[in-house]
Amino acid sequence: VSLCFTVFHCVSLCSTVFYCINRSVLTRKLAGIKEADGDIEGACACMLDVYVETFGALSKREKIDFILEQIRLTLAKKDWVRAYITAKKVNRKHLGEDDMQDLKLRFFGLLIEYHLQEKDAFELAQDYHSIYQTKCVLEDESAEPTGWRHNLKSCVTFLLMAKHSPGQSDMLHRLVLDDKLDRLDADLAPWKHMLTQFTTTEIVRYPLEDQEPLNGQLKMVGTEALWEHWQTMGHTRTTQHNLRVAAKYYKRIHTARLGNLLGLSTDEVEEHLSTLVGGGDLFAKIDRPAGIVSFQKPVTSEETLSDWASDVASLLTLVERTCHLINKENMIHKI
Repeated sequence: VSLCFTVFHCVSLCSTVFYCINRSVLTRKLAGIKEADGDIEGACACMLDVYVETFGALSKREKIDFILEQIRLTLAKKDWVRAYITAKKVNRKHLGEDDMQDLKLRFFGLLIEYHLQEKDAFELAQDYHSIYQTKCVLEDESAEPTGWRHNLKSCVTFLLMAKHSPGQSDMLHRLVLDDKLDRLDADLAPWKHMLTQFTTTEIVRYPLEDQEPLNGQLKMVGTEALWEHWQTMGHTRTTQHNLRVAAKYYKRIHTARLGNLLGLSTDEVEEHLSTLVGGGDLFAKIDRPAGIVSFQKPVTSEETLSDWASDVASLLTLVERTCHLINKENMIHKI
């Protein structure tokens, strides 16, 4: 009985392994045939019907390769939600392994296509940064899309278009310290300069000094259909940066004067301020009859009491230290 059970178990195990491997291979071939016939929806449905992540007989590489094909077909079908859900199945830690570099490039290439559709500049910057950090890309010194120069420029481009957030600010400050941007290279100098401008609390004029190379990169990676959108975003993000800078230097300022500093009309200043205040990125109050903007946040009574308590505690500390020094002198000189 024991022998029969062992033989049955081995046969079942072999059948399962055989089933997993062959089903994934045959499904992919069938999807390829349907795609060649123009039936993208059928090919996509065929691939998504296989939950390859549950197939223990397949290696990590085979599973990821199959999932990437699922993502590609869902993007071709323009099923953006399904593409996002499918992309979540890929463990990004596995993509960091040396033998997974080609799959990593494919994966982030597909994510770029998805995030372009979503107009998510920060995610696009992260996608290009992940490609830039890939070993084979860092070894490629060419200016082609396969080289690190192209991907680094694309990362900076979309990072400047991204909404201000702790993550975006942290990435800006990390990139400005990148060793590759410190090279005496005329091709990279504009990108270093733009990063420096947006990490410094100074007003940045628009159009930027390096607007031409930025526009050139946007045309290359931002798609023609979204050209006007990215142009608008560039102006908006620059204006928002300038308003945050103004809020650090001014407590109150006339709206006309602020518009003059930023090169905007009064209505445009109010519109951009309203967007920042509504998003919780900035505190401001506009007195429209007087034409004054106040950036000073009102202090609550609790905060005032806390400040007083802190001042009293500092004073008592100084008094205690002074008494200690007086007693020390008395003991030394035996007064």
